Amino acid sequence: ATDPDLPKELGPELIMVAFGDDDQANAIAHFAFDELKTSRAVVWTDVSMDFTRTLSTYFKKRFIRQGGKIASEDFFKAGDKDFSGHITRLKALSPQPDAVFVSAVPGEAAAIVAQLRSAGIRIPILSGDGFDSDIVSAVPSKDMADGVYFSTHSYRGQTRKEVSEFVEAYKKKYDTEPENAFAALGFDAMNLLADAIKRAGTTEAGPLLRAIYATRSFHGVTGGISYARPSHVPIKPISIIGIRNGEYKVMQKWKP
Repeated sequence: ATDPDLPKELGPELIMVAFGDDDQANAIAHFAFDELKTSRAVVWTDVSMDFTRTLSTYFKKRFIRQGGKIASEDFFKAGDKDFSGHITRLKALSPQPDAVFVSAVPGEAAAIVAQLRSAGIRIPILSGDGFDSDIVSAVPSKDMADGVYFSTHSYRGQTRKEVSEFVEAYKKKYDTEPENAFAALGFDAMNLLADAIKRAGTTEAGPLLRAIYATRSFHGVTGGISYARPSHVPIKPISIIGIRNGEYKVMQKWKP
């Protein structure tokens, strides 16, 4: 879960290891505007889940604050397979947008990428960590995913010791590499908890919570984790991943 309001809604005992959607949306919005020189974006949102709605909301706010313009919005639901209507409406825009932000999860991500590219639309496709999956293997040809950029945890494409050791241990156990960052997040959560128990010297709730809140620069597989703000959402690096010829490349690291 990446909704930054969860700790506020569920109480001080809920502490996130994942970044907040506000942070990852800010990261991809900054990258789009500053690095890709995108000034006019279309936003497509899966309206069937809180995650995708929240991510689009934060992206729009930050992109507009950066100086960009939202040219249009379109919507779909989980399970949709035909995006020809969305593509027709996008092609009808004048002037044309220079990027499309797609707030989706893996089930729809590959279909949207493939259909946009098959329709001849070559503008950058932007998203959040819902695109952190094997999109390339699900499209007819690897080059279809060229120009896809998404924000995610500092894990994919990393050469840090924490990452390489985790991947090797995972492969030894399961005979395959982790598909995305979720296994690494679970690993980080357990190790952070163990570290906090050691520092607290007890598993009693009060001292343990204080030890977690005091965490600074914990070296996790998904990046350094610090709880230096009252929201209980960690301050941690966010990677912007770009796809080229079927390869995932870290384009930028962004930190709140």
